[in-house]
This record gives sequence, structure tokens and C-alpha cells, in this order.
Amino acid sequence: MRTSQQTPPLENKAAIIDQLASEQPDPDFYLAVQEILVQHEISTYYYGYGAIDVDFYKNLPQMGCKLLIFRVHAALNDKVNDLALFTDEQWSDEKASSTYLSDVWNDRIVPVARTLEPDAQKYFGVTSKFIKESMNGRFDNVMIIMMGCDTLSTNKMAETFVKEKGAKFYTGWTGLVGAQHTDKATKDLIEALLEGKNVEAAINEAMNKNGADPNFDSTLSWYPIEAGSTKLTNSHSENKIVTADYSQNKEE
Repeated sequence: MRTSQQTPPLENKAAIIDQLASEQPDPDFYLAVQEILVQHEISTYYYGYGAIDVDFYKNLPQMGCKLLIFRVHAALNDKVNDLALFTDEQWSDEKASSTYLSDVWNDRIVPVARTLEPDAQKYFGVTSKFIKESMNGRFDNVMIIMMGCDTLSTNKMAETFVKEKGAKFYTGWTGLVGAQHTDKATKDLIEALLEGKNVEAAINEAMNKNGADPNFDSTLSWYPIEAGSTKLTNSHSENKIVTADYSQNKEE
């Protein structure tokens, strides 16, 4: 019989990383999740359009958050056999051959696009090698919630966050997923976790409420499998509630 594992306190800090905000904004998702977090006295930091570049990912562990929610495009890259998380930083050959040369050369940074069209705008994307080798710091006991496509169609990115960087658990999707579907399911997942359900039960509840993605049939899952019995705990030693928005206004 599996026993329930308790994580250390959340230390009242969570971040919503909303790279999708520039293309598929959903303020209702942010407001709903923020309300859930605030009800549990967890400070909420929001990073939207203009905040999510390569340096943002590089320094992400230093934020000190215990819950990271990635509302971020993700795509499998066949060339490097890895998953890439999108930034909002447009691809530049000049930067790729100077500022980011080492990361590009070593497949830590790859070009990514939101569509398959040949002339689609390209952005810098970071792979699991970037998470392992280029990020400053670790994610010890951090809970990682991925909302993007294919974030658990393979375990490579999840293994990097958990085994290499110390994250407590990682949730993601087994295939492609629509923005509206992941928004609804993730909101329910976070709510269930903060109500005291363990990871497996919370994911099951979110899936029972929302089902698999109606277009792609993907489902939520988690890594590692033994983290299914893990529950979130929260420290109420500080009653201070903080919300902060670090997005930038989109230039027309």
C-alpha cells in the first residue's frame, strides 16, 4: 500500500509563466488560478507577454517559487530529438551566432515556430539540455505544472526537471492539446491539489471533469510515477498576500 508523501511548504510563492498570452490570451484562466492561490495564501507572480526570453528561463530557478505553472507552447524537435519550450524572443541569426552560439551549437537552444508554414515567424526555444546545462540553479522540491503540447509524450523534459534539477514532480500532456482545454483542466488540477488531493487523484479529478482533449485525445499525466501519492502543503506562517504582473504591453 502506498503512503502519502508530503512536500516541504510552498513558502507562499507561485509563478504563472504565460508565454501563450501573446497569441492566445486567457485572462479568465489567470484570474481563476490567482483566486485559488490567494485563497491558500500563496503569493502569485505573473509573467506574460514580453517577459519570457532566453534569460528568463536561464534564471528561473533563482525566483524561489515552489509552484511553477507553465502556460507555454512546447513542440517536439526531431532534429535534436527533444522537446523545446517556447520563448517570446524572436529568432535572430545574429544572436544565434553570437550571444547564444554555444547553446545553439550544443542543441540547448533551437528555432521553433507556432505553425508549420515555411515562412512562419521563428522564436528561440529551450530544450531539456538547456534546462540541465544552462539554467542557473536548481528546482529542489519545486512542483512543475506544464500546460503545453507533448510535455509528457516522452519523459525527457520531465526527467531533466526531476532527476537533474531536483523538482518534486512534473505534470504534462501526452500529446497535442488545445489552449482552451488545457486552461480548464489545469485550473481544476491546481484546485484539486490545493484542496489536499495527491497528484494522481488531482489529475484523475481534472480528467473526469474535462476528459481527454476533444481534438487530439491527449490526457494529463505526471512524472515520476511514484510521485502520484505526493500532496502539496502550504505554510501559513506569513499572511501577506502578493500579486505581481511582470508582462509588458504588446506593441502594435
